[in-house]
Amino acid sequence: MKKRIVIILLFIITLVLAAFVILKKNTNKIDLSSKYYGSGEFIEATSEDLLEKKEENYVLFVYNNYCIFKVPCDEIFLSYMKKNKVDFLSMTFEEFKKTSFYDEVSYAPTVLVIKKNNIVAHLDAEKDEDAIRYQNVDEFSKWINKYINRVVE
Repeated sequence: MKKRIVIILLFIITLVLAAFVILKKNTNKIDLSSKYYGSGEFIEATSEDLLEKKEENYVLFVYNNYCIFKVPCDEIFLSYMKKNKVDFLSMTFEEFKKTSFYDEVSYAPTVLVIKKNNIVAHLDAEKDEDAIRYQNVDEFSKWINKYINRVVE
């Protein structure tokens, strides 16, 4: 009888720990500030605009006026944004150089996930593992969905 109770208790403890691990894993995602769950559009921003957004969570797309990829990456991102009704801020690389984020990310194109003025994650166009994320909406979706919560009606 005691053996049975011990087994049941171990099973319950295992379930509780598993639930804790799953919940902990999901808490790494951020909710974007509510105004960015909308129409799935790019919102052009300046470095000065970002100074006013220090307490916000958002996604920032930094672009060059030319694209090194076969499929323009903004089309990939826009496809994701439309499907998930998420708005991204966008900014030219020249404007991006005026931000504090340039100290950490000094190239474009890139996508940055920002939580209260801190970079949570970003794409690196020079990394092989990220290159596909600029060219394939499913791969980009897998990457960004690790970091942000989506709201789809």
